[in-house]
Parts: sequence; structure tokens; C-alpha cells
Amino acid sequence: MNYDQHHLRDWLISKSLINITELEKQSNCPKDTIRHFLKDRRNITYNHFTSIESVLTSYGYTPL
Repeated sequence: MNYDQHHLRDWLISKSLINITELEKQSNCPKDTIRHFLKDRRNITYNHFTSIESVLTSYGYTPL
């Protein structure tokens, strides 16, 4: 996991009210991709990472 992904993971963990299922839908990620990422079971691809970041910027996330 690179530094950008680690930053995103820490941010998502600290925001417990973010609905992960809805985030996966809005960012066009397969089901449970973000859940596995948060539990440190697998990394996410660059395409999914950028789509997740673009959705989360409207919720206050600031990319590095």
C-alpha cells in the first residue's frame, strides 16, 4: 500500500458515518472492494482509487 492509499484508508476509518456500500456504488467499485481495503486484505487499483477520491472530495477529503 502506498502513502496515498494509506492516507485514504486512515481518513475513511476516521469517518465512521460514511456509508461504504453507497461509496462503492457512486465510485463504480465492485461490491466489498472498499471493505477489503479498509480491513487491509487487499489494495485497490489506481482507477478505483481515483474514482473514490473524486467522490470523497465533496465530503471533505483532501488528496495528498
